[in-house]
Amino acid sequence: MTEKDGLISNSIQSLCFDHGSNLWIGTDNGIQLWRNQKNEKTSWRSFTEADGFIAKNCTPNAVLLDGRKMFWCT
Repeated sequence: MTEKDGLISNSIQSLCFDHGSNLWIGTDNGIQLWRNQKNEKTSWRSFTEADGFIAKNCTPNAVLLDGRKMFWCT
């Protein structure tokens, strides 16, 4: 995947799958959610400073899902 495919940045810092098999991508330009659902079109959702995301840049390995299925990014 690249910006040509819809990524908000080619600089990927971290990756994390959630309990619904959605891929969360931490980049140097915010976080992006990639949903690849069966029988549905692939969809992207971006979370940047414009969405209230405080830190534009995700640090490496900063996106994670804890044991309570809570999503975290530092």
